[in-house]
Amino acid sequence: MLIAMTLFADYDRKTRLGMIKTFYNITSKWQISLPTPIMCGVRTPNRQYSSCTLIDVGDSLESLDASNSAIMQYTARRAGIGINMGRVRALGSSIRGGEVVHTGVVPFLKMYESTVKSCTQNGVRGGSATIYFPFWHTEIEDILVLKNNKGTDNNRVRKLDYGVQFCRLFYRRFVKNETITLFSPHEVPELYEAFGNNDLFE
Repeated sequence: MLIAMTLFADYDRKTRLGMIKTFYNITSKWQISLPTPIMCGVRTPNRQYSSCTLIDVGDSLESLDASNSAIMQYTARRAGIGINMGRVRALGSSIRGGEVVHTGVVPFLKMYESTVKSCTQNGVRGGSATIYFPFWHTEIEDILVLKNNKGTDNNRVRKLDYGVQFCRLFYRRFVKNETITLFSPHEVPELYEAFGNNDLFE
């Protein structure tokens, strides 16, 4: 009822009460299901109307750090988060001409996991995030087991959810039992940019 009253607070007095009642009846009978961020946030001074937010992480230390800050801010404001990690280079890749070797995505995922769980959403639930990777990322085999009960906390990130992005080429090779080729995104930057276009990607 409070959500309905908040949503229609600025509507005309003649129609507002009817709209509040209709909205309440629809939601209370589960004809419309509201996501938790909206149920938690609409009634607050923050007025959180957004349910989900996408953070697109770039392949730089600055972007990895800025993404962590954004994750904290969005979690504190009760938004569910999608985190695209498809551009981040793989474990063992060289940085600054070989001066440093990349630690891979898992340490950053562990950092994001801690950040997501450091804020609660109005005491209703903890933060929530889903990490997305393309199927051709060099670390995909490690990513697929991150929630597995086997292994140690050093090589598992169990409190985040994961989504793997596929395309037509994957399915064509899969049904023919052909090889799936893996790449580190920094080695093939144009490949990642072409990922949304099947013909260009192939």
